Amino acid sequence: MTKNTLFITMILSMLMSACQATPNLPATPQAESTAQATVLPQPTSDSGEPAAVSVLPAPDLAMSPYRDDFAGFSIDIPAGWYAETGALAVAEQSVAYSVGFYSYDFTAVQQPTEKGQSGFPEGGTKIEIAVWKEDKPLEEVLIGQGEGGGSITSQQAIVLPSGLQAIVYDGEGMAGHTRTLLTKVNGQLVFVTFYGNLELFERVAYSLTQ
Repeated sequence: MTKNTLFITMILSMLMSACQATPNLPATPQAESTAQATVLPQPTSDSGEPAAVSVLPAPDLAMSPYRDDFAGFSIDIPAGWYAETGALAVAEQSVAYSVGFYSYDFTAVQQPTEKGQSGFPEGGTKIEIAVWKEDKPLEEVLIGQGEGGGSITSQQAIVLPSGLQAIVYDGEGMAGHTRTLLTKVNGQLVFVTFYGNLELFERVAYSLTQ
């Protein structure tokens, strides 16, 4: 099996898992947050170069830093959200792993019973942060994403406030409409994917830093 095939298989598995809750994995005993963030405009660049983006202050949204010591990055997650971090137990020896953060109690969500159901409650958000321990150009990885069964509907190269080069792309697949930030940290690929309600995407994804 080639590395590209392995990667595509991994992503398809992530998309399929997004269609259902996983009650056997641990969640943090926190209450669901009702705070809202400022919706940012999509970054644009007329020069063809990656557009620099910034995060507007959102004083009404309490954020909590999540630190991945295996890959070496931090990202802000809304405080009080539920966490699914069981994969960290084997992260060090794994080629790829992911963690999830939910605006709702994912252990209590009813499993989808019909084709086309996403498994997300109305207005709910799932954030999946995936790490693939492979040093590949972002553009090459994006091509592989398009060949993985879903469809990429838009994409844009940006520069995060931390200075990291990244690509933001929207997709359509089994989990519905998703938005992903793809970047590279310490020679490892990092994906931050939003499922369901995408309102907080910029506030969370653009905070990623080493």
